[in-house]
Amino acid sequence: MLEVFPLTDETIRITGNLRTDESFQESDLQELVEQRSHMPVHIRDVEWFSLFRVHNRMVDTFIHNRIILMGDAAHINSPVGGQGMNTGIADAFNLGWKLWLHLKTGAPHHVVSTYRDEREHVARNVLQTTNIATEMLQTTLPMLLPFQAIGADVFTRVNLINQKITERISQLHLSYPNALRLPFRRVAEGKIFPETEILRTDDGFRTKISEIADGRFQVLVFDDGKRDLSSIYDYLNENQPFIQTITLSKTSRPFFDQGNELAKSLFMKRGILVIRPDGYLLHKQHHVRLKPLQDKLAVWLPSS
Repeated sequence: MLEVFPLTDETIRITGNLRTDESFQESDLQELVEQRSHMPVHIRDVEWFSLFRVHNRMVDTFIHNRIILMGDAAHINSPVGGQGMNTGIADAFNLGWKLWLHLKTGAPHHVVSTYRDEREHVARNVLQTTNIATEMLQTTLPMLLPFQAIGADVFTRVNLINQKITERISQLHLSYPNALRLPFRRVAEGKIFPETEILRTDDGFRTKISEIADGRFQVLVFDDGKRDLSSIYDYLNENQPFIQTITLSKTSRPFFDQGNELAKSLFMKRGILVIRPDGYLLHKQHHVRLKPLQDKLAVWLPSS
């Protein structure tokens, strides 16, 4: 396998796989490129040359007593797909708000432990998929070599496959925990909340739910005006340091759901959504009873 990436008009990056027992030096680069490209190539100047050994490793646990590991300290995988950085960033994004919640507000310690529960299986899956991809790219078996080119062509030309690969590499397909993925469900508990819009009443412009997030849990209350929600709002106001309340109806302020567009898209005539500080849907109920909401948030919020 030989990969060529143009950087400037006169500079390219070349990567290729070698057998583990093969001694390779910079002086061998010309021969390798000609041999694998099947065309005459003249390399005038090598600005940077390096040999890289692919590692696939992961610690037994992300949390050990008071030590918490993330990123490259917790897992190292093949660079195929460029998922190493994405995985490390997602680790930090998952852990940061949980540490804050525990250390600054006195939330239960198990809130931090959910970082291990949610991220270990993600890192393990990344290691497995990148290892398979690396093995396919580095194979030297003659019978498998034609499938390298065919596979690359299919991945880039078939939109559905391209979309699925993009979702996996960007890690936008993740669920905390693994949510039931049904095609008719636009959003499910454990999935990232979609980039939906509501209307700002102060200036008449539309804004996304994520754009008004302030680091707290977001509680979206869909109010059809037919129920007394005083107990719901009393509870939310008591936990105002940890909860951002957004009421959505035809007349709510400072935001409102124009034409009930969001409610209709989520099949929420009335009900409550709870979005975690990292943008994942924690809870969804198609009613306005208080106890289910309390029970779900009690796991995350400090006890009163």
